[in-house]
Amino acid sequence: MIRLENVQKLFRTDEVETTAVDDVSLAVAEGEFVSIMGPSGCGKSTLMNIMGLIDRPDAGHYFFNGENVTRNPQKSLTELRRRHIGFVFQNFNLIDELTVFENVELPMIYGGGLSAAERREKVERVLKKVDMGHRIRHFPRQLSGGQQQRVAVARAIVNQPQLILADEPTGNLDSEHGAEVMDMLDALQKEGTTIVMVTHSPESAARADRVVKMLDGRIQ
Repeated sequence: MIRLENVQKLFRTDEVETTAVDDVSLAVAEGEFVSIMGPSGCGKSTLMNIMGLIDRPDAGHYFFNGENVTRNPQKSLTELRRRHIGFVFQNFNLIDELTVFENVELPMIYGGGLSAAERREKVERVLKKVDMGHRIRHFPRQLSGGQQQRVAVARAIVNQPQLILADEPTGNLDSEHGAEVMDMLDALQKEGTTIVMVTHSPESAARADRVVKMLDGRIQ
């Protein structure tokens, strides 16, 4: 599903040039669960943003589902991201002013093409799947951290993406709630979803099929 070939990403300021990702080549098979580990600042999140079609590499090539998308127009990348990729973040990134239902519904509103009734059915189904159907009218501030991350997972999977990119999904959770989130990711993989996860946690990384270690922008 994912193939990176000699990918490089630079960040420049007036006086400093930093190589965040340095000549990285990596392949992820469909249905695989891969963990990426490494110290802070080693390039893990930048690499994930490239995989998620948020950042473009400055050099090298990115193949997604066999298509070289390295130089695709932004509109094409946005459509690919909307149709095929779901994101789960450490800080949940829920919108405080929206209910649980509205947060999960949002990706479908942006995507268009579904009636209100169709969106409702999908939201209710996915919230039941993550055991949050009883909180559908609550706001994020009324939920625990573990519950917020369950809602974030529901939002990520409501459009049935092929790929889930999870950036430190257990980073703000205690061990019990972190294990629950990892159980959900395991279940998604068993259903055929490809998962790439950035984590500092050896316990979480051990749940993956493969662990990739990064240091100073390179894969070790």
